[in-house]
Amino acid sequence: MAIFFNSVIISLLLMSVFYQVGKPPDFFSIFIWSGNTDEGKKALAISLQQYIQNVRGLAFMVSN
Repeated sequence: MAIFFNSVIISLLLMSVFYQVGKPPDFFSIFIWSGNTDEGKKALAISLQQYIQNVRGLAFMVSN
């Protein structure tokens, strides 16, 4: 019984950490908000990089 509850608690913790990780950022609103400037391009690049890192982390946790 303890193994079951341990599995449930660990599953809930992991779900809370990776909640909506696969949801991509709204690149269109970032582009409109920042305009076609260097700062806007940097904001898009950072958003994309964070999204890819989050998905990689999720894939790593699921594979383990």
